Amino acid sequence: MMKIEITVGTDGSTVDIKAIDLIGDSWRDFLDYLEKAKKAEAEDKQLDKNRAMRAAIMNMFSHLDGVVSSIHEKLVGTRTNVEGHCSLGKKMLDIKDHIYQEKKQKLPYINMKMKPLRDIIAHPSVEKVLNVSGSSVKFSEEDVFSCTTKQLDDCGKMVDAWLNKVCAIVNETRINNTSEAVREISELLGSGSVEPKEM
Repeated sequence: MMKIEITVGTDGSTVDIKAIDLIGDSWRDFLDYLEKAKKAEAEDKQLDKNRAMRAAIMNMFSHLDGVVSSIHEKLVGTRTNVEGHCSLGKKMLDIKDHIYQEKKQKLPYINMKMKPLRDIIAHPSVEKVLNVSGSSVKFSEEDVFSCTTKQLDDCGKMVDAWLNKVCAIVNETRINNTSEAVREISELLGSGSVEPKEM
């Protein structure tokens, strides 16, 4: 999931090394925005809380989607009934089935009830209708603004536990240490120890 980019200057003496982990960054961003939302909620700053909540929800699901898609891509072609282009939910089911059938392990419960909120934030003109216990439940913009930091924190903990378990079983790195990668590559290239800049 980490991308490394090395650029050598035309004079041959300058080397620029970039290590990029957008998927890992999205989890760090989720945690940062969640803390900002909690702080704004405690200070009764509703507008700031809502902004931070929307950013936190988007980043949490970006991270989940990125990790799941990376793992799922490795399953395509190796298992029957695993399609390359499908929904996040289908990818998660494929991974769950693979882990149960091949590794004989079960994954912790994960509740995806906040996924419609992500969809509404990304596509503000839509309403989402889900079947919940045999009844149709409609989600709209109002639901985005009624979400509490505790609900989002609980959902984040569930996503974190699920991804940690999946990544441990399939040996997938979830969040890369990009600073360390830049240092190691710099030393391998003989450019000395470079102190990485945060991007």
